Amino acid sequence: MTWLNEFFILMQVGQGEAAAPAAQTATDAAGQAAGQAGGQAGGPFGMGCGTGGGMVDFLIWMVFLFGLMYFLLIRPQRKQQKQHEQLIESLKNGDRVVTSGGVLGTVRSISGNIVTLEIADNVRIRIQKSHVLGLQTDAAKAEEQGGKK
Repeated sequence: MTWLNEFFILMQVGQGEAAAPAAQTATDAAGQAAGQAGGQAGGPFGMGCGTGGGMVDFLIWMVFLFGLMYFLLIRPQRKQQKQHEQLIESLKNGDRVVTSGGVLGTVRSISGNIVTLEIADNVRIRIQKSHVLGLQTDAAKAEEQGGKK
């Protein structure tokens, strides 16, 4: 970084200007030299308060970041929520489901917002519909059938 500072000081001296004072730090001198060379106000890397279009650049970046967040976070979450709602609406007696607590069971009745699951022979529990995560996969069915033999 010091060689860059010395380069800019030599550029100033070569143009007939006085060298930067010794009390100035390397980043201030480099920033001012870069700003003067670019015709802009001082500051590190030539970005001072006098640069034009700051608010427009800020708004463009904000729109870009919001769009990125929408496509990476919001959209997939909404899609997953719609799929879960469709699953809950399509539940019927006899479906083998998994609950949010990890309980595997068979739907025996649905009344309003409550689902009655049979989790073992003559063992039934009542849960809210929203706590049904999904239908049992083939692997879970095979494991459960293998345990009954």
